[in-house]
Amino acid sequence: MAKVTQKKVTSKKKLWIPVYGSNNFEGLFLGESLGEKPADLMNRVIEANLGEILNDMKRQNVKLYFKVNDIKEGRAIADIVRYNIMSTYLRRSAAKLKNKMNDSFTCKTKDGIDVQLKPLLLTKSSTQKAVLSVIRKKVRQLLIADVATVGYYELVDAIVNYRLQKALRDRVKKIYPLSVCEIRMMERLS
Repeated sequence: MAKVTQKKVTSKKKLWIPVYGSNNFEGLFLGESLGEKPADLMNRVIEANLGEILNDMKRQNVKLYFKVNDIKEGRAIADIVRYNIMSTYLRRSAAKLKNKMNDSFTCKTKDGIDVQLKPLLLTKSSTQKAVLSVIRKKVRQLLIADVATVGYYELVDAIVNYRLQKALRDRVKKIYPLSVCEIRMMERLS
């Protein structure tokens, strides 16, 4: 008969480590993450709903992604790396007889951080392709100019508080009226 050997399984106890925001979300509790020690959380990405963070359920269609970049006193400190509007909201807002314009481009902030922006624009009614092309070019031009004049955290604040989108809509409506003007995605590249 074969002899059966048993291995002793040793497992380390994992802890729930609190994660807090930095800069724009200074001291804001984002949640907890599981790890053996706080250092295990370095570079981990945490996702949070903007409606829960701001305690405003009108903004529950936006997800923020935070990356842990520091550990202080047993707490993980995370910095925002991505802003994303959920696809379900985008499908609901797009309607028939409206033109939808998407774009994607990279720009640099005042403090030298590369950022990828993806604006979403919906016209109030169906329009010609030449007008859509002019709107798309104008939006790209305006966003690149605006981003170049502010720092990364000022840009995040402007997008989260909807100031950038409102200013963009006001400047583009002179060309053609828009029903939706959103930044559907903003991501830090460097």
